[in-house]
Amino acid sequence: LKLREFSACISKHRALGSFSSCGMSWNFSRWPSLCGVSLYLAISPTRFTAQGAEVSAGPQGEDLAAEHFHHGNRLLQSGNYAAAEAEYRAAASIRPSDPAFHVNLAAVLLHGEAARSAEAEFASRTAIALQPSMARAHYSLAQVLMHGSSNRHREGYRRLARALALEPSDPDLCLGMGRVALQQGKLDSAVEHLHQAVMLRPSNAQSRDQLGYTLSKMERLEESRVWLESAVERGSTYNAVAKLIEVLLWQGDTGEARRVARHAVSVLGLWGDPMQRPTMMYRRELLAKAWWSPGDEPQLQAAVGMLSSKRLAAQLLAEFNSVSKQRPGGWRHQPERIQEPGGGRWKEWKVVDDRKSPCRQNLFPKTCKALDALGQAVVVQWAEYSVLEPGAHIRAHTGPTNDRLTAHLCLSAPLGVAIRLADHDPIEYKVGDVYLFDDSFEHEVWQRGDSDRIVLLVQFTHPGLLAQEMRPGIASTEL
Repeated sequence: LKLREFSACISKHRALGSFSSCGMSWNFSRWPSLCGVSLYLAISPTRFTAQGAEVSAGPQGEDLAAEHFHHGNRLLQSGNYAAAEAEYRAAASIRPSDPAFHVNLAAVLLHGEAARSAEAEFASRTAIALQPSMARAHYSLAQVLMHGSSNRHREGYRRLARALALEPSDPDLCLGMGRVALQQGKLDSAVEHLHQAVMLRPSNAQSRDQLGYTLSKMERLEESRVWLESAVERGSTYNAVAKLIEVLLWQGDTGEARRVARHAVSVLGLWGDPMQRPTMMYRRELLAKAWWSPGDEPQLQAAVGMLSSKRLAAQLLAEFNSVSKQRPGGWRHQPERIQEPGGGRWKEWKVVDDRKSPCRQNLFPKTCKALDALGQAVVVQWAEYSVLEPGAHIRAHTGPTNDRLTAHLCLSAPLGVAIRLADHDPIEYKVGDVYLFDDSFEHEVWQRGDSDRIVLLVQFTHPGLLAQEMRPGIASTEL
């Protein structure tokens, strides 16, 4: 009877974790966060002998299914997505009625090198059909839907809410819901869910990291500092450390910020320079320089040569002013919330969202033509017009990755607008000049002028990676 009860409990709780509620404590390794949502590796029903050795609960064929499944889990943990997919498919072919196999198959399909969203969606919906009450299956489908086009995000949110309703005490679902609320700008809701995630699993660094990050966006800096410090103490890296340093700088505690940055380099080994702190990805093999000059690389020479023309700057400014008058509400507030509150606004007009999106030719034909020409020299990732109103202060911060460089073509700037990069002295903007820098280095901007600062901001692949990514030209329809 006890074995049957135990097996039934395990069948109910198929995700890896601590099964103390089933009468024993099983602790299994957790797959780290992927694309902002944590996944758990599921298991098949098992039982224990009197000596505690794990044996199969089913016939020999199910033994083989479990073997494929657990091998797939190990491969998934090592990052071998293709091999993990083969193992999960083998497990599902032997026991197609087990939803856990389909959930992890969906994870591999969605988060592999080439996301296969349609297949991941099919696997997730298969798991739901097999076990409608399985929270992880709904969670899996939510990830797929939120990974795709924005018109499916609402259904994704509903699926995530459904998963949380099924398992309200699951800390990973609380974390996932908190992250979604954060992305939607619902900061109070994000804090509520993230705090619940911390309470459910106090040892988890990610929940503390995300809670501290959210509180920083609400200007609750002292609380943010406490949670970020506790995240760092529990092993959270990159984003938590980088954000903690930012919050310390915003509080005016520069000495402590510099100490934490040095510790992150010399002890934690996160980065190679205390001033360079990418929050998401750091590639050590790339040349690290705060400011770049055209003479550093032939591609940069060509790119700056195409942009550094007062005639071009005047043309682009006229085009931007025309669009902004015709569509006065066409801009958006810069969403990072790193500018000092109470000052001028930081606005942006998107021209190219990413390399897969077309340039907004209908609004900015001259800009798209310039970017098309620029694509002959560098690989453009995205571009926008960045507008900084008088009185604005973009506080010290760093970008997410060091695999790109940023160019600012200054179109309009009054006296008193300056940018500081790393430990270099601030530089004032001048119309027609092009500024090349690596935004993974600490930087901030002051707008002390009496009119808007307007720049065309272009981000492109780091020169150390250009040989891998260069292709002939970038047509406006491809951007």
